[in-house]
Order: sequence, then C-alpha cells, then structure tokens
Amino acid sequence: MRSILTGGPRLDHATLTIQQSQASGNGESRPVALAEPDMASDQMDRLVARRKRQGASVVSVDELMARSNIVWQIRADQEISDVCTRAEEFMMYAARTCSQAVDVMKRMRDEESRQIDLSTALKKYVEDTCEAIKQVDNLLKSRGSDLGALLFEIPERARDQVSWRNLIGRRDVIAHNLLTVDDERVHREAERDFGLLKKLVSRVFFVPIKTNCRNGHLNVPLPPLRTELLHDLDPAEPGTLPGIGASLVFIAEDTTIGFSYLRMGRTKENQLLLAGPPGTTANVSCIAW
Repeated sequence: MRSILTGGPRLDHATLTIQQSQASGNGESRPVALAEPDMASDQMDRLVARRKRQGASVVSVDELMARSNIVWQIRADQEISDVCTRAEEFMMYAARTCSQAVDVMKRMRDEESRQIDLSTALKKYVEDTCEAIKQVDNLLKSRGSDLGALLFEIPERARDQVSWRNLIGRRDVIAHNLLTVDDERVHREAERDFGLLKKLVSRVFFVPIKTNCRNGHLNVPLPPLRTELLHDLDPAEPGTLPGIGASLVFIAEDTTIGFSYLRMGRTKENQLLLAGPPGTTANVSCIAW
C-alpha cells in the first residue's frame, strides 16, 4: 500500500511523500506521517493532524527518504491542491483493496471449492475499492471533471465490460444488498474487471501542487522517481500513447485549464515517453534515481 507522509525539514518548504507502508502487528497497513515542530503552511498542519488521527506515526527525515518511492518537495510559494491530496488518499486505498481482491480471487481459483469466507472477503474488497473510486470521482466532479475524462483507458460507461459507472454502481449494489447480492455475479465481474483495474490504479498519482498551464504549455513539477518505477512499466512504441500497465499517470489541478494529466512511459530502448492533454506540450522537472 502506498501512504502519504507530510512535513518538512526546513521552514521554507515541506515534503509530501508517497511510499510503501509498513504493516502493523494485526496485518493492517496504516498511513505514516512526518511531522516537524515548525511548519511553513497551516494547510500542512491540518494535513499532518489528520494523518495522526488516522493512526499515523512520526518518522525521521532520513528514514522517510530511505524508504520512499516518490518525494514531493513543496516550496512556500507553491499552492497545495486539497482536492488532489484527498484524491490521492482514496486512490491509494483503491489500489490496496483492489490488490487484495485479486489475491482473494487467486485463492478461490486454487481452492477445490469456493469457501464462504472467501466470497465474503471478496465482496468486502470489491465494495471498498468501488467506494474509494466513487470518492475520487466525487472530488473530481467538485472541480468540473471526472474519472472518465482523466483516466480514459477505462470508459466512462460500457456494457458487459469494466467502466467507471459500473464500478461505482457496483459499490451501491453491494453496500445496500450485502446479504442478498449474488456472490457468483460479484466474483464473475471482479474476475473480468479487477486485473485490469489493479494495473491502472496502482500507477495513478495525484500531484499535490497546483500547476499553471500557460499558452498550451503544461509544466508539471514531478519529483525524483526511482528507476524501478519506470522499469516495471510495459514498454510502449515510440509515438504512441502508453496504455494500462505501460504508463505512470500524474493528475494535477491546474489554475488555468482545470484538471490535467501527464502520462509517462518508456520504450524498449528505455527512452522516456511523455503525453499530455490534446493541444498542450508537456514539460517535466524530474530525474530518475
């Protein structure tokens, strides 16, 4: 599970980190927060306080940097997007519960018979995943966008295949009919949809810093990336739009054009591929490490 850590070693900037969470003793993963005694922003104070109420722990800057996959450096003159930081929390949760659902389905295929406890666990993970996706969609809609517009690899609406509307609707069906919902149908649709969904949501990141697209030039302040994040991607052909499993997707709230996206992929020769919204040119300030 990815988790958000917040804080900053100096007064002139703060750090927002996405990293692999450590599991607690009972097997559940908890968010981790980095808190400093002096903060540059009241927003960060509230963010850290919320993480700690959710069971977060305090870690040192050195420990934070050593085990982090993505580190955001936020300057005092940069504006934080509350919508993106909240959406990232829900997307991280969706990635975790979707992965758990896929694991349960693997166990069900390996078992001679589908045990009742596995079917119950699958329904819960499917419901939690779809609830998290619904919350992300609601946050985007509050700013005039939606999942279908930004993560178009999965259609907004479709029959007999994965779509954002089907996923959100599935949450409502299970939540309101938990004891009577058809277990076979839940399992069949999860087998069809969740493998693809896992490959997508595990590689979606919401940028906590608001961007400003001027004259069609999209400037996305990405952090340093560990090289394994790129090497784990399926290679794409030059000149093509990297698809599911072949791209990292960064979603940012832009002060000019609303929500925008940047897709980052690689070729077989490990050349970097970048793709932004139509009519824009993408520029990134990031390095691999």
